[in-house]
Amino acid sequence: SAGLPALQFREPDLGDTEAAPLAAELLELCRRYGAAFFVNGRPRLARELGADGLHLPADQQPPPNWHKTLSVSAHNASEL
Repeated sequence: SAGLPALQFREPDLGDTEAAPLAAELLELCRRYGAAFFVNGRPRLARELGADGLHLPADQQPPPNWHKTLSVSAHNASEL
C-alpha cells in the first residue's frame, strides 16, 4: 500500500517445499497491491505460481518457453 512497484522473492536457505507457500503468500499480496512479483533462481516455482518474472544466476539457462520478464546476474564482462 506504500507504493512498492515490485518484489523479488529470494530465499536460498529454504527448499522448494518450504519456499512455495511463502512465495504464494507474497504473490497474493503483490497482486492485491499492484506490485510485480519476481522469483530468484527457481524457474519451476516461478512458472507454477505465475510470477511476473524470473531472475537467474549467470550460469543458469532460462527455462524453455519462458516468455515473461527475465533478468540474469552479471558480475564481470565474461558473464555479461
